[in-house]
Amino acid sequence: MRKLILQMQSTMDGFVEASDGKPWQVWNWGPDCTWDVPLQRYFNDEYAKADCVLLSRNMAEGGFIDHWARMAVDQAGNPAFDFARRVGKIEKAIASRHAFSPRWPRTRAVVGNLASTISELKAESGSNILTFGGVTFASELLRLRLVDELQLFVNPATVHDGRTIFAEGVSRFRLLGADAYACGIAVVRYAVGA
Repeated sequence: MRKLILQMQSTMDGFVEASDGKPWQVWNWGPDCTWDVPLQRYFNDEYAKADCVLLSRNMAEGGFIDHWARMAVDQAGNPAFDFARRVGKIEKAIASRHAFSPRWPRTRAVVGNLASTISELKAESGSNILTFGGVTFASELLRLRLVDELQLFVNPATVHDGRTIFAEGVSRFRLLGADAYACGIAVVRYAVGA
């Protein structure tokens, strides 16, 4: 069975989105990558081990695929953006409640009940599946226990109020590893539901 890995940037106080909308990330996914080289390598390596990106329809239509296609061209030859080129090469699965025809190459819709469609996707042969928020989509994947590994990219910032991907109540995770990077980010990896 394929492993579903949820990657999220978060603040030190556990938020993935600030209520005031102000940026807090070390890198805002723009053309000037402010992550240090070892973190860039880690991120690119995670993409190299995956053969599918799972997105919510909102994220796909909100520009994720188009943004990284542009960045792959604009940053051609820049090793920090190897992952952007990988996004264009691997399959994208877009989760949606309603049928639609994706307009991007190497992209398919996975339509219907989220638990069953993602379970079917994970049961297919292949490598890791990477997924990302929005908050609602990531929260639902965690609530339904579809995520196998959570990778939090903890930024050196607090926002004190915002949105989190964690439901109320207690959730247990098993630490798989943690690494700190010179740019201030710590990547903390957890097995979900452990």
